[in-house]
This record gives sequence, C-alpha cells and structure tokens, in this order.
Amino acid sequence: MRASDHHSRLCYKVDPIHLLQVVTFISIAFIVVSTVCLTINTLPSVHGYDASGHPTDNPYLVTVETVCIGWFTLEYVGRLWASPNKWQFFKVRFN
Repeated sequence: MRASDHHSRLCYKVDPIHLLQVVTFISIAFIVVSTVCLTINTLPSVHGYDASGHPTDNPYLVTVETVCIGWFTLEYVGRLWASPNKWQFFKVRFN
C-alpha cells in the first residue's frame, strides 16, 4: 500500500459526529478560558499601568480574550454558513 492510499483512507474515516464533538469541546474550553480571564482581569493586582500611572487591562489577558473572540466569531460564521435557512438562523434568539 502506498502512502497516499493510506492517507486517503484515513481522511475518509473521519466521523462527522466525532468532529462535532471535538469542536463542541473546544468551544466549551474557550468559554471557560474567556470567563476565567475576564474574572481575573477584574482583580487590581493583575492590572498593568500606562505611562501616566492609570490602571489598564493586563496585556496577556487581553491577548487571550482576543483569541477567544476570534474563535467565537469563526464558530458563529461557520454555523451561519452551515445553516440551511439563513433568515431563520438570524431570527432565532440564541444563535
């Protein structure tokens, strides 16, 4: 068996249900990470300070939150793309 045949067989054995479970797990992990980072960022001890001494958000937590927002946006766009009825997708409140 050639390597390309083996690769093709592996690609076709991906079960969509398992793929959706992985995406769901990743989404839940992003929700937890985002919530924890937002909560931690409210603590005065983790704030940074700008040049004039005013407290600012922790730059590391801001980066994590930006990545989480990116994931949420990709997930939303992906669900919109996969939706058979786009108008109904927008009308449903919890999308």
